[in-house]
Amino acid sequence: MQSGITGHVNPKEWRWVFIVSILLVGLAFIPFLWVVMNNNTESNWQFMGALHSHAEASAYLSRIRQGMEGDILVRFMHTPEPHQSVILQPVYPLLGQVSRLAADNLSPILVFHVARVSVTVFMYMALYQLAATIWTRVRTRRVFFALVAVGSGLGWLSLVLGGASIPIDLTYSHLSPFYSGLVSIHVPLTIACLALLGAIVIAALRPGVMTVPTVRNSGLVAFVLGIVLVLLYPEAYLLLVISVVLTVVFQWYFAKQVTNRELLWMMWTLVPALPFLIYNVLVLRSNVFVQEWIQQRSSQVVDPLQLLLSLGILLLIGLPSIYRAIRRFESDGDRYMIIWLLVSCIGALLPIDIRIHFLVGVMIPVAYFATRSIEDVWLQYFQRRYRTITFALVVVLVMISNLVALLTPLIPIASQNSLDSQGLIASRDYGVALNWLEQRVTATDVVLASPEISTWIPLWLGTYTVAGHPHETMDSRMKFDTVADLYQRDNDADCDDALRRLDGFNGRYTINYVIYGLQERQYGDAACLRDLTFVASFGDVEIYQVSTIFPR
Repeated sequence: MQSGITGHVNPKEWRWVFIVSILLVGLAFIPFLWVVMNNNTESNWQFMGALHSHAEASAYLSRIRQGMEGDILVRFMHTPEPHQSVILQPVYPLLGQVSRLAADNLSPILVFHVARVSVTVFMYMALYQLAATIWTRVRTRRVFFALVAVGSGLGWLSLVLGGASIPIDLTYSHLSPFYSGLVSIHVPLTIACLALLGAIVIAALRPGVMTVPTVRNSGLVAFVLGIVLVLLYPEAYLLLVISVVLTVVFQWYFAKQVTNRELLWMMWTLVPALPFLIYNVLVLRSNVFVQEWIQQRSSQVVDPLQLLLSLGILLLIGLPSIYRAIRRFESDGDRYMIIWLLVSCIGALLPIDIRIHFLVGVMIPVAYFATRSIEDVWLQYFQRRYRTITFALVVVLVMISNLVALLTPLIPIASQNSLDSQGLIASRDYGVALNWLEQRVTATDVVLASPEISTWIPLWLGTYTVAGHPHETMDSRMKFDTVADLYQRDNDADCDDALRRLDGFNGRYTINYVIYGLQERQYGDAACLRDLTFVASFGDVEIYQVSTIFPR
């Protein structure tokens, strides 16, 4: 079955893509719906807001709440030190702003998940548009779409074999489109931008094409998408810059001349976003909080074996085409895709803070070469009547890690024991206590609780917490240890010192409220709370107020 022309997608194809996208989103939403349906008034636990990579999701949700409260610039609500607001992942506060104008009292949780589903469907459609730009045959487009949409690595096999560390395809959602749709809004949007920009670059640099960018063709789309990409994910923009520049340079090298057409396409794609990149660089140089945020969220080191495992079976399937692309280095798609793949993999292995972020959307070039190999090499080894079932088995194999990531959060929740939930749920008493406290705190207050509860305080209360996020709490390891030490004390000796060790009573911030419930009792008796003012209790959850004169 042919579609007639590269880049054209007929309505029948779009219906198929839309239906498959909805099915994939429905599959991804099953655990969330299960939790919501079981979180009723008869249950003794409270769902806190997100399932997958919940600490990261809590930060995104706090930004949506900031937008609902009128902010467009972002503050790190998981750390109490005063700091300047910055432009950071602006899609979240923008969503909050739009929600605030659209209706009153919308829940940030509802806004987040509705937007996440909508963006994920858009991402899938963008991936199919990339396929349509490369191939005319509908079967090949669908093969690529199936592989890139659900493809993941062999992290599940490493878990089965008892690997020492959890592979990055199970912990880092940015590699796989399906996994990214479980966690965030900005990453699926980033992958969609990379796919659409890749389609524009491949079409523009294809042999025989003589068009130049204008506002009436895809030049305007490239202009806008470059800006959107640098706002959503600056590291992905750097990945794009390196890939596009190298592709154009090689185009000139093999043509033995520098032509304006390729230069114009490169400028229309990359230059409009440069002011925003410069802003990010200036913020990074001047804002120590942004510096530490980048360092803490990029602490994971990727070794070559772990990288290969995370690209998995698709990489093995695509090896013949990868070899062919390196040997021939043709400009009809292969050149850009092999450069993209190499830049991602080499960048991930470099000793720099942003290394792992070079892997965002890496399944796109991997699935591209896997599709090339299937069509050009592997199909000839299978009889026609076995091809469909064989491909179905391949799809199942390459999505196992994604299924593991999808279902893993249900394991600690299934017991309905909030103490074993790792912060995904809490006892219902916490929900009541947080709702009561929300009416009494201000936007500048600081609330101390266990890290499991502190993760959600910026969302539920709209205020700061001491230690609730491994990346967005400044000096997070020290703060986590100090909070644990405070709750562990079984006598009130040296309580003044324990509170001062939180490093807040030196003028930078003051803790206003302390929460003590089931999660905090896991640490210890918290004898130091006897020196604070008890203000309320809700079942097992107690709330204390810190006097402004203690301990000065």
